[in-house]
Amino acid sequence: MFDTFGSQHLLTLAIIAALQIGVLVYTGKFASEKGKNIIRWIVVLGLLGHEAIRHIYFAFDGRWDYHTILPLHLCGLNVFLAAYVLLTKSRRAYPVAYFWTIGAIHSILTPSITDSFPSYYYIEYFFGHSLTILGILFLIITSDLRPTFRSLNIAIIVSFAVIGLIGAVNLILDANYMYLRYPPEGDNLAQLFPDGNYLVILILVGIIHFYLFYLLLHFDLPESPIRCGFLSLLLDLVVHSPLPLR
Repeated sequence: MFDTFGSQHLLTLAIIAALQIGVLVYTGKFASEKGKNIIRWIVVLGLLGHEAIRHIYFAFDGRWDYHTILPLHLCGLNVFLAAYVLLTKSRRAYPVAYFWTIGAIHSILTPSITDSFPSYYYIEYFFGHSLTILGILFLIITSDLRPTFRSLNIAIIVSFAVIGLIGAVNLILDANYMYLRYPPEGDNLAQLFPDGNYLVILILVGIIHFYLFYLLLHFDLPESPIRCGFLSLLLDLVVHSPLPLR
C-alpha cells in the first residue's frame, strides 16, 4: 500500500530530483547541440513510448478500462502537448504545456495511486509524470521559450475550455477524467477539501498556481545584474551563460 511521504515515496522523489538535476547539468554545461538534440528526442520518445506501453500493459493485465485509462487527465493530455512542444518549440503551445506541468508536480508530490514499489503501476506513474517535468525544464534551459502574461491568461482560458470538454466526455462515458466528478484515490490535495466543494477549491488553487509559476520565471530579484525570474536564476547555475527573459 502506498504511503504518501513515507520512506519509499521520499526515496523516489530524491532519485527523480537527482536524475533530473544530472540531466539538466549535463545538458547545460557539457552537451553539444547534437547532444541536446539527442536528449530532446529521448524525452519525446520516452513520453510517447511510455504512454503506448502503459496501454499495452494495462490491457494484458486486464486493467484496461476506457472509464479510467484514456489519456484524458490533465497529465495525460500534457504528455502529448509536451512532446509536441519539444518537437516544434511552438510558442503558442509552450505556455499551456508549462502551466499544465504543475499537475505533474502535484502528482508526484501527492500521488493518486495505491500501488507501491516495485509494482509496474508505481514505476510507470512516477516515470511518466517526472519525464513531463524534465521535458519542460529542458526547454527552459535550451530555448528562449517563456510564458508571457498574455499567454498565461490564454492558458487559463484554454484550461477552462478543456475542463468543459472533458466534463462532457465524462457524462458520455460515465467516467471521472480530470477528477471532475469526485476526488481521486490516495492522499492527495483533493482530500484536503470537503467533497462538495473540492472541485471549485481545486480550480481556484490551480489558477493561483498558474500565476505563481508565472512569477517563478518573471519575478525580478532586487539588485540583480540581470532581469530574470527566480526559477531561471536557479537554472542559470547549470548553463554557461544566463538566458535573458527580456
